[in-house]
Amino acid sequence: MLRETLVLADGRNFEFMRNGIESDAAIILHAGTAQDISGWKVWLDGFAARGYSAIAIGRSGYAGSSAKPGRITVDIAHDVKVSVVIWQGGQDKNVPRQHGQWLAANIANSTLHLIEDESHIGLFVNYEQEAMQSAMELLGPIG
Repeated sequence: MLRETLVLADGRNFEFMRNGIESDAAIILHAGTAQDISGWKVWLDGFAARGYSAIAIGRSGYAGSSAKPGRITVDIAHDVKVSVVIWQGGQDKNVPRQHGQWLAANIANSTLHLIEDESHIGLFVNYEQEAMQSAMELLGPIG
């Protein structure tokens, strides 16, 4: 998997990684916090092994992606036009539960999986397979 950068029409950079599976539909892994997208590599590989196209994107303004002046993070909710699965830990100290609840309330066709007794990292460690399965179910069968 290689990092790629797309130059947008307004000149900003958009950094992403993809797993190499070509398809008309893809699972999008969004790192909402200021983290490096390489953390999604295990998930990208996991989706590829199951035959699903997946793309990891980061938060604009971090790593290789440029921010759009005047735009704030919550603006993304109104841009989403596809079904979304949101996983949120009830004990998350990095991203409070209200963030996941707000996204679910403001993104049409979204499903929130709020795991009350999980932390930020606990979701990735303890619910990786369930989260991946829910994303694959959203796209439906491949082939």
